[in-house]
Amino acid sequence: MQIVISHNDVKSVDEQDRLIEQRLLALADRLQIDEARVVFERRWDCAPPYRVGIHIVTPGPDLMVEGEDQTLAAAVLKSLRALDRKVRGRTAQRLGRVKTNLQAPPLGRQGRPR
Repeated sequence: MQIVISHNDVKSVDEQDRLIEQRLLALADRLQIDEARVVFERRWDCAPPYRVGIHIVTPGPDLMVEGEDQTLAAAVLKSLRALDRKVRGRTAQRLGRVKTNLQAPPLGRQGRPR
């Protein structure tokens, strides 16, 4: 797995970079991750000013989430929560598609009760 972290108008903070890396490595147990791109961004022209975007490249559809807030730390936590929700939803969806060989009972005419 390759992790690419970029900072746009934001000073790099080791604690937040480490938190993102730890969560992505923990997520690799449940999901095959080929590449993860994380963008920390400060936007001067809109509110909320901080944005954290996470793009995970996987076999099948990619996962993309973002979190926005007034502080960088809160934006990081929001993006990680959104990522966890998305992964859990993807896992539940996959489990819901389990195929079986069971057949529904025939919908024919039933006899009259006696």
